[in-house]
Amino acid sequence: MTIRNFSKDRYENIYTSVNEFLRRIKKTSERKKITESLQLQLILRFLFSDFLDRKLQAVTLLTSFLKICKHSVTVMPAKELERWIRENKILPAIYNEKSHSELINRSTDFMQLYLITNPPLEDLSPLL
Repeated sequence: MTIRNFSKDRYENIYTSVNEFLRRIKKTSERKKITESLQLQLILRFLFSDFLDRKLQAVTLLTSFLKICKHSVTVMPAKELERWIRENKILPAIYNEKSHSELINRSTDFMQLYLITNPPLEDLSPLL
């Protein structure tokens, strides 16, 4: 299986299976930490793939994850997620001169959520 045929259904299937397995052997906080880490690793893999459909899936997953973090349902605090976004250069990966217009269009919700947190101006300067 390559990253190209890693559909949304397959992602959800893996996530649900891992979550169910961990539910039997780990405490809730440990389980959430592991599944959040899995989600973020998959988001990175999707975003830096060569396939537009995976990049779009990454933006959708990241937006959902950011929404959940804002409501404190995750183990990872929103500030830590913002740091992860900076460290992994998520913004330059989405917004660059080679970005597909559909990627830009579908990332508006992500950018709105990200800007609500008032990131430092230097994070946005490459985009200006």
